[in-house]
Amino acid sequence: MFITGRNLNKTVQVSPMRNLSIFDQIRLCGTPFHGSTKDTNFWLETGTGAGGTVTQGGGQVILAVDATNNSKAVYNSVRTGRYVSGTANKFRGVIRLPDLGSAGNNNVRNWGCATATDGFLFQLNGATFNIVVRKSGVADQVIPKASWTGTYAASFTLDTNVHTYELQFTNSSAWFFIDDNLVHTVSGTTSPSTTTLTFPVCLENINTGVGAAVSLNVRTASILRMGHETTIPQYKNITGAAATTVCKYGPGTLHKIVFNNTSGTSISIWDGVTGAAPSVAVGKVTTASAALGSWDYNCPFFTGLTIVTVGDNLDCTIIYE
Repeated sequence: MFITGRNLNKTVQVSPMRNLSIFDQIRLCGTPFHGSTKDTNFWLETGTGAGGTVTQGGGQVILAVDATNNSKAVYNSVRTGRYVSGTANKFRGVIRLPDLGSAGNNNVRNWGCATATDGFLFQLNGATFNIVVRKSGVADQVIPKASWTGTYAASFTLDTNVHTYELQFTNSSAWFFIDDNLVHTVSGTTSPSTTTLTFPVCLENINTGVGAAVSLNVRTASILRMGHETTIPQYKNITGAAATTVCKYGPGTLHKIVFNNTSGTSISIWDGVTGAAPSVAVGKVTTASAALGSWDYNCPFFTGLTIVTVGDNLDCTIIYE
């Protein structure tokens, strides 16, 4: 649902949680494309190859492939957009397709929020414009434009101009928009549509055979939370002999660590559930007397939170969500 402002002829949305969009929208992942240097702190090109390239400049990135068999250009955000119950998340991308493909060009271009196994995507497959719902263990649900249910679907014609693509999702439904107009709705009526709702930004240009030299031009792509986090922090007290403690499986936020005493040798903090590589190290504190007291972190983790202590008799409290 939208409410139109007469002065700018712009609309304000009602969120899937029945709120006007006067709430803050918090960007979770995805950054603007400044200058010509790709920022590997925020974006990954894993999967790019065989004639595929990702170039940045002029306020956009261009994912290009040549006619090589399996030529690929892939650009995904390093971070994922954590989903919190009671709010909705939103993918927003400003995308241009310089050409509209053809039936036999063996090319697939995807943009949205997805992992290799789960997610929601807009897709141009050859010359067919689709919406894709991806769920682990289940074949992709590919919905061609002719089957979209939104009131704007029939009147929208894909062209080579830039368009704003948005999709909003909760744990029960997903809504797909083009230029602020609803084009399709997906509902998980008897089972969830996906096995997770925490996704990275996903941008892909892939030739599935000997294909065409085409590109996908992206001016911005991000995932936002439509509202603040609504969870109350959890805490875990770790004391006694050296141990590896998994505080949480899945994404969250490490708020602080309170050192109640510092008799132990050290404490290591991992974004992961193993307490060792390939987990990502958040930090390590040598628990000398200077560590006594509260240490603020306020940093997100994405895979899980694991604390490894070395030495006996350490007493600390981990505050996180």
